[in-house]
Amino acid sequence: MHCRRMEYRDIQASTWPKGVFSTPAGSASRGEAVVVLACIEKGDSEEYVRQAAARVDALNRQFHKQKTVFVMPFAHLSSRLEHANRAVPLLSRFVRLLGEKGYNATLGTFGTDKDFLIDIIGHRASVSYFEFPFDGKPGVKPAPAPDFSWNPELYRALNYSYRDKMFRMLHSDEMGLLSSIAGMGKTLVELGAGYGRAIDESSMRYGKTIAIELDSAMHQYLSQKYSGRKDIKVIKGDATKLRELTPKAERPVVTILQNSLGTWAGDWRKALREAIAFAKENSGEVVLSLFMRESLPTWGLSLYNYFAPLVGEYDAENSRLERGDFATKAGYHNHWWGRGERRAIKKLFSGAKVSIKSTEQYWILHADYSQPV
Repeated sequence: MHCRRMEYRDIQASTWPKGVFSTPAGSASRGEAVVVLACIEKGDSEEYVRQAAARVDALNRQFHKQKTVFVMPFAHLSSRLEHANRAVPLLSRFVRLLGEKGYNATLGTFGTDKDFLIDIIGHRASVSYFEFPFDGKPGVKPAPAPDFSWNPELYRALNYSYRDKMFRMLHSDEMGLLSSIAGMGKTLVELGAGYGRAIDESSMRYGKTIAIELDSAMHQYLSQKYSGRKDIKVIKGDATKLRELTPKAERPVVTILQNSLGTWAGDWRKALREAIAFAKENSGEVVLSLFMRESLPTWGLSLYNYFAPLVGEYDAENSRLERGDFATKAGYHNHWWGRGERRAIKKLFSGAKVSIKSTEQYWILHADYSQPV
């Protein structure tokens, strides 16, 4: 819809359909813009999302010629709604694709009852409606579930709202360690920086901060978030090439936190060896926190149940809990580490002063190469 203006304000969390997840309440207004009412149905795929982004782009170029696109989740378009676990990531992907096409694209809140005002401009094709698959060919089958993609805002909201005692203790222990070894003559280097959890709490205690992030959505989020901070450098890249991305750093403290190693896209062994080599060459330190395989069937499944709106529904068929492998139907994978694996990882840090804190749920290693043994 080509609108002269748009406004909305959340009233309350929705109770329909059953199991709906509500993002944090909000409000927004826009001047002239393209407003898209979007609904994800069961069986919808990432290919459909790509087609939708291309269709919006084509219509806008032909008729509306706007730079601003506002996407409003709108459940009333269908009675075959997809579960929020898949709907939110697909809607977020839709917005990112529009952003990649050069639009100032924004996603409205999900799972809320709201006041919604739109002032539609009257002209040819000011309102268009389409479903997918769009090519109209009979017998088109839905594509497989999409590869997992991160939603930084949702990740941040869930991380800060989860009140599980051990999860909060992990956060406290990680941040406490980073605080205890901090110094203005050191550089905080976070591998897999995510939405900037550790940077927010620790960067002011370090002279410089370098955030390495491979995921496009996370990188874009970090770049915008820290655009005004001269002491923080955000780099998009593969941490297995850390020394190419940033050859030198003053007394680096290299971090891989909250079991990021278990979700590594690529060779985690190479990434860990690269982090160790970088720390050795610059008389630095490494902080690594892992989740314990022994607690995956209990604490782990409880944790993932809470984070299901972000990572997706548990996929029992493709998970191997006894081996520490957890998977969801949205394409998310994470590995939890067994006793033998932890021993082997510790051996990689030979030559450093190593200390370890462990609970039944997590294991935090600190290796200091400025104090060789």
